[in-house]
Amino acid sequence: MHTLVIDGHPNPNSLCAALATRYADAHGDARILAVRDLAFDQNLRFGYTKRQELEPDLREAWTAIQEATRIVLVTPVWWGSVPSLLQGFFDRLLLPRMAYDASGTFPKGLLKGRSARIIMTADSPGTYLRLTGNTPVR
Repeated sequence: MHTLVIDGHPNPNSLCAALATRYADAHGDARILAVRDLAFDQNLRFGYTKRQELEPDLREAWTAIQEATRIVLVTPVWWGSVPSLLQGFFDRLLLPRMAYDASGTFPKGLLKGRSARIIMTADSPGTYLRLTGNTPVR
């Protein structure tokens, strides 16, 4: 598998889900990973003080990320961030010594050799975005 499309919207009938499907259909080697379909505790219960074992779905997601040469993230922006389900997915999966090495002065990424794309949706009015610093652009 070369392309992994991560659908971070909790609703399977969302615009993001449709965009993820459309992207995957246009790239024959793509697989969709819908975070909403994974069974896992989205809370990082101990912070980084104690390792929380990964559930089987998260172990499979990690394998898919490692095997992918291109990762496409499709997500809405809600209240200036991604949905809590997607944030929990990141919190639980992008861990020290797995996704990055924090032992030096600056963290070193351990997922090199991949390209990434972000497809982000937002329905905030332009005036609101200008007042809040336009999170989707940042």
